[in-house]
Amino acid sequence: AQDFADNWWTPLLAALRHPETARIATFRDDNQAVFGRLGRPDLPFANVTLTKNLRNTNQIGNAFAPLLDERPQLVGGDSPSVTFVSCAAADVIASADDQAVALLDEGWDPRDVALLTTRHRHPVQLEQQSDGYGTYWANLWSGDDIFYATVAGFKGLERPAVVVAIDGFRDGVNPREVLYVAMSRARDKLVVVGDPDELREVGLEMTATRVIRTIQ
Repeated sequence: AQDFADNWWTPLLAALRHPETARIATFRDDNQAVFGRLGRPDLPFANVTLTKNLRNTNQIGNAFAPLLDERPQLVGGDSPSVTFVSCAAADVIASADDQAVALLDEGWDPRDVALLTTRHRHPVQLEQQSDGYGTYWANLWSGDDIFYATVAGFKGLERPAVVVAIDGFRDGVNPREVLYVAMSRARDKLVVVGDPDELREVGLEMTATRVIRTIQ
């Protein structure tokens, strides 16, 4: 709901069959406001704050915690350490491809793996979308291959294993919010590929407490 524009509420409310008795539930995480719409309807909602994170493992939650103002209670269990892959900006996509293939070699099923880019669409995504968006989104459920998407396009979705390729950020977006969305899509295994200086600028460090692989 953090990205639900104010003028979208008019057709939504008009579509209710029984507006007098209808109930609407909205879920909002302002740290994921990557589109900048920030709609706030004047409706009598009962506000409930959810404080527990059930999607991500402790290791993944701790990795993106520096991006948040308030730390959620992590109850998703434990997993392998988050992998940070250091490489030059020009090598991000190629390095991310290598990491995704490595996950398959480790035994991950293709349907369980997503490769997300923070700015530009991956070449495979561009190729798949050239056959139509219906065909492209069918790949999300087919399980035949890794799913390729931008962070914005994958918002609201998740995968057991996610590779995040930090290939820059669009103008007008908050890089911290984009990275939080990207990293929190992974339930069990997270690999972040990018320039460590770019990560450092948004408040993330490739520290020695995490697995680090440097691509020459």
